[in-house]
Amino acid sequence: MQTLIQLIESNAPIEAIASHLDSLPLPQRLNEVKTLGAGLQEKLFTIAKTGVTLDDFLPSSVEPKKTVIFHGHNSLPAFSGFQKRMARSSDGKTILGYNHQTLSPITGPGYFMISNHTARPGEMQIDYTQLPHEKGADWPKLKSNDKGISKLIYGNLKDYMRRVSSDVFIGEATKNGKRVGFFILCREEV
Repeated sequence: MQTLIQLIESNAPIEAIASHLDSLPLPQRLNEVKTLGAGLQEKLFTIAKTGVTLDDFLPSSVEPKKTVIFHGHNSLPAFSGFQKRMARSSDGKTILGYNHQTLSPITGPGYFMISNHTARPGEMQIDYTQLPHEKGADWPKLKSNDKGISKLIYGNLKDYMRRVSSDVFIGEATKNGKRVGFFILCREEV
């Protein structure tokens, strides 16, 4: 069986990559996505599927305000591991979330909203310029991303997401409309 790296390097179609990832138990899937460096993340973003919906990202069957963890790995040279913790809003119509990582006490929780109403059709947008009006019960205090260190990290940040497999998504991070890197998310089973 080929690895995720081998599939990407051999220009395998997204269907083959998705089938491979979907066949793995969560611990193995996490290990494979964490092996991708910046170049492979960018290549995967190029071949990943657009047309991702809110339900693809976080199914509407997930009870409102229930936290679902997405394990993340970015293309930065340090502090590359993180989690995005997400939930459906009380009415179930929107997705909200925050970043959970080692430096959160310094950088802030990095709250965001998710939308499929973007200037880039077919992609989901994680928008750090939109502060949710509610949060999960065990989440940190709601805090804007437009002050202090939070502004340096999350200010004017928008991530554009594409689907790789049932539980894996690849993102392009942009600040003020310019690419700043890539990251991959692996959702825990819901």
